[in-house]
Amino acid sequence: MQSEHPIAPHDAALAEEIVLGVLRHRLTIDHTAATFFQGQFGRVARPLRTIIGVAVYQLCWLDRVPDYAAVNAAVEQARGVAGRKAGGMVNAVLRAMLRARGARREGDADVDPRCWLGIDDSSGYEFGCPLWPDPQVNPVSFLSLTTSHPAWAVARWRSRFGDEGVQRICRAGQVRPPLVVRVNRRRIAPAELAARIAATGARVRIDATSGALAIRMDGPLAGLPEFQMGLCQPQDVTAQGVWSIRPPRPSEVVLDLCAGRGTKATQAAELMDDRGRVIASDRDPGRLQSAAQDAKRLGLSCVECVPVADLADRMRRDGLRFDVILVDAPCSNSGTLSRRPEARERLDAAHLAELSRVQAALLDQAVALADEGTDLIYSTCSIEPEENEDAVTAMVRRHPGWRIENSRLTLPASVGSAWWLADRATGAGFPCDGGFVALLRRPVS
Repeated sequence: MQSEHPIAPHDAALAEEIVLGVLRHRLTIDHTAATFFQGQFGRVARPLRTIIGVAVYQLCWLDRVPDYAAVNAAVEQARGVAGRKAGGMVNAVLRAMLRARGARREGDADVDPRCWLGIDDSSGYEFGCPLWPDPQVNPVSFLSLTTSHPAWAVARWRSRFGDEGVQRICRAGQVRPPLVVRVNRRRIAPAELAARIAATGARVRIDATSGALAIRMDGPLAGLPEFQMGLCQPQDVTAQGVWSIRPPRPSEVVLDLCAGRGTKATQAAELMDDRGRVIASDRDPGRLQSAAQDAKRLGLSCVECVPVADLADRMRRDGLRFDVILVDAPCSNSGTLSRRPEARERLDAAHLAELSRVQAALLDQAVALADEGTDLIYSTCSIEPEENEDAVTAMVRRHPGWRIENSRLTLPASVGSAWWLADRATGAGFPCDGGFVALLRRPVS
């Protein structure tokens, strides 16, 4: 879109912020707007609800656009879409909301939670009327609407993980995720890379366990010389931990069956010190092209990109026997809703059932490709049992002899603004996505 209709970088950044912000907070935004609409807001045409949603996000979450400008722009857009009457309706809703909205301030224990619209971990707006149900009476609905997660998902998370767990998940899903990178330790140490990036004016924190860096900076990572030199690769700390369940070793042959852009394939090559073979396979040739480019930038020569359709021929031609097969399966992304805010729009039982069938087929394919002694790693960025524990349990039932050697579920976690401001280099309580990983083996006869 930017290539066809180029706009200034700061305007493109604002547009991206608005789109992702509205997706991330859609339930909260719609319910706020509905409070000030005379009638049933759900019956308003979707384009008009989107116009109102963009305006509410600008009026409450952003401070770059003056209130009057955001309202006027929304009114004009509504008129263009549905006529003068629609413009009047949008104007009435937004101005009623502004009259009820107080000034942005720090939260405190005395505020009525039904009237509080939280914007970040410490501040928000106190409205002159209730927006939400009483959290003591309907905690699921309250958490769903205030953090913009489907009530169906909130209820099941609360049942599985308790009040503390569901609040952690929902808090993580409503914040802007930090940029997290994997350090290419073949070229630089984490502390040295952190110091170099910090010298540009960025805020940098190091995860004491993985050595990953969390970065808060202006501009894209791709603009940094350190990225261009192959010193790092974007990858969340939970995703970086997948290989820890069974680290690949130098001289081994590794298959990444759902490689995508090759993030885990290149990580495997780094862990192997670029010795051995890493086959990155995927159905999408475009993604494999990106994987090949990243491998070159990171200085890795043992990564080979092979489309799934050509994998059998490559195995026969080279006589490949895999030591490790990774199935990083497509999933609901329920552990990464801060990075993938659109995923909450399709998070329901039917979608999970569909994904479970895809995941089962991929596990069966991996078993067919496995040799005696091959280790199988299964991972997702989901926190749903249908895609995780249930998937691997069903797999070992379908394939006698295989067993679940180890597994790990990680819930998403966020950090507040104070975490970034603290005078330290190593961040305790590092932010992370949610995800699951399991190691499956069968005894060698």
